[in-house]
Amino acid sequence: MRSIPRLSSRKRRAAGLGRPALQETHWREPLSRKNVYLILCVLGAAIPYSQFIPWVAENGLHFGLLVRQLFANRISAFFGLDVLVSSVVLVVFMRTEGRLLRIRLRWLPIVALCVVGVSLALPLFLYLRERELESSNEAAHRGAAPA
Repeated sequence: MRSIPRLSSRKRRAAGLGRPALQETHWREPLSRKNVYLILCVLGAAIPYSQFIPWVAENGLHFGLLVRQLFANRISAFFGLDVLVSSVVLVVFMRTEGRLLRIRLRWLPIVALCVVGVSLALPLFLYLRERELESSNEAAHRGAAPA
């Protein structure tokens, strides 16, 4: 009995021998990095605010109490200082990278940092960065002469 040679998946698709039922019903495309960053923006705002809003409802916008509770013990101070240092690092990164890539709306993550924190500002900046990289790649492809 003679064996039938197996074709690679690329050759099967090129010959139209792929699995058409799967290809026709394949509705879910993989998420782009840009869309992942947008999802992370939503989570980065919703999760911290799920704790902050009830605290404000209970205590009001009492800044002194917020700072006292934030630094109430060593472990909470560790997290508070970690976020403060991360915020400074993020601002430096966003300013240098934003200028280098000429990212539009690069002020928006700074506002997000002040209003929510690093959890929103970082994915928002990465989204804007990815959007800028995509548009510059598209512009480069349009400007390139066909060979």
